[in-house]
Amino acid sequence: MMVGMLGLAVATVGFSLASNYWVLIIARIGQGSAGGASWTIGLGMLADVYPPDNLGVVMGATMMANAIGFMLGPLVGAYFYDYHGYEAPFIFCAALAALDFLCILFIAEPEKNKYITSENSNATESEAGTSTTHQAVENDVEALGIRDEELATSTIVAVEATAAAISDPKHAQRIIDDGLHHDSHKSDRHSQSNYGSTSTSSSASSVNESAKVNEKEMDVSMFTIASNWTIICCLLATFVAASVFSGLEPILPLYLKDLLDAAPTQTSLILVAAIFPTLLSSAIGYYADRVGHFYVSLVGMIIFAIATLSLALPSSLLSFILPLALFGLGSSTILTPLLPAMADVVNKKGWNCYAKTYALYNMTYSLSMAAGPILAGFIYEDFGFRWTMIMFGVMIVVATPVIFSSQIANVLARWKGAQSASDLSSA
Repeated sequence: MMVGMLGLAVATVGFSLASNYWVLIIARIGQGSAGGASWTIGLGMLADVYPPDNLGVVMGATMMANAIGFMLGPLVGAYFYDYHGYEAPFIFCAALAALDFLCILFIAEPEKNKYITSENSNATESEAGTSTTHQAVENDVEALGIRDEELATSTIVAVEATAAAISDPKHAQRIIDDGLHHDSHKSDRHSQSNYGSTSTSSSASSVNESAKVNEKEMDVSMFTIASNWTIICCLLATFVAASVFSGLEPILPLYLKDLLDAAPTQTSLILVAAIFPTLLSSAIGYYADRVGHFYVSLVGMIIFAIATLSLALPSSLLSFILPLALFGLGSSTILTPLLPAMADVVNKKGWNCYAKTYALYNMTYSLSMAAGPILAGFIYEDFGFRWTMIMFGVMIVVATPVIFSSQIANVLARWKGAQSASDLSSA
C-alpha cells in the first residue's frame, strides 16, 4: 500500500512535467496502476479488521469518501488551474498523495482472519489436535447435502472440535441435524472433554503439519475465487452498473450542448446531481448489513434501470436533475452492498484472500470504466442519446434476473409459502 501511494505521487508529478502525448500516457498508466494498488489493499485491510456484520457500514463510508473526492476533485483542480497554471493541480495532488503515504506509515498491519475464528479461539487452541478431523466433518456434511457456503467458518470449527471428541458417527449425525449451532452444543462439548482427550494425543509434529495443510487450503488462487457463483454475480453487477454510469459521462455533455446549448459550468452542476446521492452510501451499507446485501443491491438495480430509461425523456436542463439523482442513487445502492457481500463469501469459505477478491473487483470495475464510454460513444454516434439510454436500460433489465437469480427464487419461494399458509388458515 505504501509503494502504491508513493508511486501515485510520482506518477502525478509526471503529469506536470509532461512535454508530449506519450509522456502523458505513461504517467496515466503509472497513476492508474499505483492508485489501483492502494485502493485494492485498502479494501482488503478493512475486511481484515472489521467483522462481516458491520462491514457494509465501513464500505459504505469508504464509497461515500470516494464520492466526496469525485465532487471536490474537479472544483479544486479547476481552481488551481485557473489561478496558478497547468502544473498546480498535479503538484497539489502529488503533495496530497505524499501526505497519505506518511499517514500509512502509522497504520499497523491488521491481524488477518481475526473474525473468522474469534468465537472459538480459546477452544481451538486447547484442542489443536482436532484439525485432523476437518476432512471427515466436511465429508459428513457433504453426504447430507449441505453446501459449504451455507456454513459459517466459526460453526465448522465448533463441529470439528465436537466431532474429534466423539467417535460414534451417529453423534455427529445428531449434531448436524440439530443445525450445527455452536452455542447449542457448547455445553455438550465441555461435558465430553474428558472423553475427547484421547483424540488430542497426537505429536506436535503432526499438529504443525496439519496446520500447514489448513493454511495452504485457505490461500486459494484468483481462479478459484472467480469460479464462485456469488463472486461471479457480484462482478457481473459491478460491470453492468459501472459501465452504464461511466458511459453516461462522455455523452451527456455532448447531448446537453447540442440540445440546450449548455455551458460547461451548467453541465458540471447537472452531473453533481448524479454524484450527490452516493453520500448515502454509509446508510445503504448499514441497511444492507441487516436486510441482506443482495436484496438491497437488487432494489438498487431496479432503481438504476428505471432511472436509465427515464434519462431518455427530459427535454430541459432542470428536468434532468431528478432522473440523474435516481441514477446516482441506484448506482450506489448496487455497488455498496457488493463489497461486504464478497467479503462474506471469503469469510464463510475460510479463505485468506480479501486482497485477491477486491483485486478482481477493481479489475472488473476498471474494465467497465473502459468499456462503458466506448460502447456509449458508438451507440450515441449512430442512434443518439435517447436510444443509448434505452439500450443501456434494456441491458440492465436483462442482466438483473441472471445476477439475482438466487434472491429472486428465494423471494418467490417465500411468497408461495405465505400464500399456502394463508390458504390453509382460511380453510
